[in-house]
Amino acid sequence: MEYASMAWHGATPTSLSKLDAVQRRAARIIDLPGEELSSLQIQPLAHRRTVGATTMFHRIFYGNAPELLCQLLPDQLQTDPRLRRSVRSHDLAVQIPRSNLVSHERSFIPSTARTWNALPPHIPGIVKRNSFKKEVNSYLGANPSALS
Repeated sequence: MEYASMAWHGATPTSLSKLDAVQRRAARIIDLPGEELSSLQIQPLAHRRTVGATTMFHRIFYGNAPELLCQLLPDQLQTDPRLRRSVRSHDLAVQIPRSNLVSHERSFIPSTARTWNALPPHIPGIVKRNSFKKEVNSYLGANPSALS
């Protein structure tokens, strides 16, 4: 269910809810009530998909992904001195590609760019992938509304 999560990232909410239902059914099969799932720190699939996608975006941003993927990286936001600092999330924020279709808006680059820009300023600057993934996992776990 986690394999190729970037491919699933842009799926319709109906399809994603079916995937989440598979995880719930599997938990029932192994006789785990819902509260035990959270005590065992088994995150919902949506959380794991977002962490995986954001980690892949991090690899692309720092040039640690295949060249074809790195070419998909949106440009960084340009600082406008007339804007207050609070308008931007952090110095490594990227431009979110314009979307005319909801399906494109949900796809990997636009949705992950929104998640990337919403991260606290100290997280995108972490260069080591494992440290970054741990911080993103903690941040998204504490802020479920940040999931996109």
